Amino acid sequence: MKLHRRISKTAVVFVTYGNRHHYFSKLIERLFSMGVEFIIAVDNNSHSESKETLLKYSSGKKLKLCIIENSQNLGSAYGFSQGIKAAIELGAEFIWLLDDDLLPDMDSLLSLLEVWNKLSLTVKTHQLMLLSNRVDRQNIYIRAILSNNPEHVIGDKNKFRSFHILKLIHTLSSKFFVNKEESAFSKKTNMKEFPEYAPIGAACYGGMFFNVSLVDTIGFPDKNYILYYDDYEFSLRHIRQGGEIYFVTKSILRDQVKSWNNSRWKFAFLEIATNRNLSILYYSVRNSVNFEKKYNVDNIFIYYLNLVIYTFFTCVAALIFCRFRNIKVYLQALFDGLNGKMGFNPKYLLK
Repeated sequence: MKLHRRISKTAVVFVTYGNRHHYFSKLIERLFSMGVEFIIAVDNNSHSESKETLLKYSSGKKLKLCIIENSQNLGSAYGFSQGIKAAIELGAEFIWLLDDDLLPDMDSLLSLLEVWNKLSLTVKTHQLMLLSNRVDRQNIYIRAILSNNPEHVIGDKNKFRSFHILKLIHTLSSKFFVNKEESAFSKKTNMKEFPEYAPIGAACYGGMFFNVSLVDTIGFPDKNYILYYDDYEFSLRHIRQGGEIYFVTKSILRDQVKSWNNSRWKFAFLEIATNRNLSILYYSVRNSVNFEKKYNVDNIFIYYLNLVIYTFFTCVAALIFCRFRNIKVYLQALFDGLNGKMGFNPKYLLK
């Protein structure tokens, strides 16, 4: 009963935009079936159909849906900050952050709370953060756990985006051949030998779970990141202030839609060279560069060597595909990230 009472004290926060009612409708229905009573939807200037759907759910008597409506898309960092603040004001004890296109398994929140009860015996409440198992995008966490290296989530020191000159052969082989670590993970999960929970070095928003006291310690997500890496910055800030993060294997989340990051290209630089959403391109590159320089560089020479090589291949690919604007946007994002020019760029508004 104690776990079920804690479900009623858990506020779920998600941010939506555009016309995504067909995704978050399923999420809301699932949360209601799980016994979640407080849901906070941050509406980043979504389409009218999405607004109407949110209003329909908020008018129901059984479900307490709080809507925060923004007149423009302010990005994930701003939206989740608003949602977290609202959850605290509503008197929630726990906050569970989800993307609007995720679908939790029925027992996913219970699994989080079971692990929370175990870990809270030795870890202070404000120092503990959990992460659900987003099965469609789990590889980076799985590798970190299998290698017993929580920092693997952040990536190799001095890498530029996904590229490191000293790991070139390994990178190429992982793109074209079956990854042994993933095979090992499959065998372990089939044999039900994978750990119930394990420490990791950073966490994404989708599935992030914590007590409201954590915010008193580390504050809110950094709104200057707008999109991308704001979740990693938030969770890494938590770790650097003495916190711990644990990946919870049985707390399953499933994606309803494929991310732009999971593209048809095996190499990320080809996605940058060809992507037509220039705002996404800009914030993705700028934020990753700013984050890396701030948190993951201890040899500036190696970092800039990786940067130059990656940039060369990106620009060549863009020239081949005649995507000249992509080169301009990429270089501006690179410059802004290196120089700490963060926040909204009026040239790249979010839809």
